[in-house]
Amino acid sequence: MADLKLMAMEVRGVSYDVFVGEDGKFRADPGLPGEEVPWPSSDTLEGLRKTLLEKSRRRQAKVSVPFVGVQYPTTKPVPEIRKGVATGFHASTGKILVTWAGGKSEQYDPFRDTFRPLSDEEKQEFLRLEGEYRKAREKWEAFKGVVKINLHQEVRTAIEAAVAKLENDEKAKK
Repeated sequence: MADLKLMAMEVRGVSYDVFVGEDGKFRADPGLPGEEVPWPSSDTLEGLRKTLLEKSRRRQAKVSVPFVGVQYPTTKPVPEIRKGVATGFHASTGKILVTWAGGKSEQYDPFRDTFRPLSDEEKQEFLRLEGEYRKAREKWEAFKGVVKINLHQEVRTAIEAAVAKLENDEKAKK
């Protein structure tokens, strides 16, 4: 039997679904999608509330982690390098909260390249190497386009040619 939903418990303005398990322990859904964390639990509801209060301090902590985010737009010849500051995690999605140098804030998507802040020299080296990489990648793709084969189709064509030759050889013997 699965845990049974008992109630909702509000702690520091956040509502948690509270469940009771077969073992008699109370558990709260931490509400952090995509994050593998054990559910807070306790033998009593008051103990669970105390645990949630302690854990909620993490969400209230103020941090400022500078970084550089890089995007590779397909419509531009060079990557976009943006300075940002990570300020914590979104309470319900678990995504990183970011404020960009221009003042815009968003939930940061992890598919982008992320680096520590870069000096001007490092930024120039990054752009130079990335440009060389793009040129090499284009040459690589062009080369592959010339030499790449569809092996399945090649084998099928070779078998068809071999069968046709066998048929012709049999006709020639008659």
